[in-house]
This record gives sequence, C-alpha cells and structure tokens, in this order.
Amino acid sequence: MTKITEQELTNVQQLRSDLYAIIVATGELHLNKVVLTQQLAELNAQITLQEKTFAEFQQKEQVIYQQLQEKYGTGNINVDTGEVSE
Repeated sequence: MTKITEQELTNVQQLRSDLYAIIVATGELHLNKVVLTQQLAELNAQITLQEKTFAEFQQKEQVIYQQLQEKYGTGNINVDTGEVSE
C-alpha cells in the first residue's frame, strides 16, 4: 500500500481543518444575520408605532390649539406662564 508523506498528510489535514473553520464561521455569520434581521424587524415595528403615536399627538395638539384659538383668539401662548399675547 502506498502512503503519502507526512508533510502531505499534514497539508491535507490543515486544509480540512481550515475548511471546517470556514464552515463554522459561515454558519455563525448566517446566524448573526438572522438575529440582526429579527432585531431590525423589531426596530422597524417600534419606529412604526412611534410614528403612529406622533401622528396621534399632532392631531390632539391641533384640536387643543384650535379650541384655545376659539376661546382666546389668535396669538402666542407662553407655555411657562399660560399668558396669551396677541
């Protein structure tokens, strides 16, 4: 039976070891990508919720300012003192 040299065997074993390391690293990167994709989806959901809340806030603000204008007329409201200046 013919055998390869020790150096050739070492080279083949090193190649196999390097290939295994590449496969493991690729798997880890893929799993990291999956986790990041899930985190991005959650962030996007939170952004959408905040945008909706902001739009609702703007509507409430508009109603309040409209009510104040009807009651006090147009002018600037000092939010610290509550004074209305025309």
